[in-house]
Amino acid sequence: MPTRSMPFMAVLEAEKFIFVGNQNKARVELAWQHFRPQAQTTLDERVPFDQVHYLRKWPPR
Repeated sequence: MPTRSMPFMAVLEAEKFIFVGNQNKARVELAWQHFRPQAQTTLDERVPFDQVHYLRKWPPR
């Protein structure tokens, strides 16, 4: 799913969404995972999930 206004490309899977940088597609920037739609009681409620940020190590190897 291309997100044209953002510098990311999303890889959508059943269990998680992974966002990679448009410039370096081999590096994961962040992920949305552990979706819990069963926690909803109505369709307009938010779906809980975990957001994971991946940080670059400094100095680079």
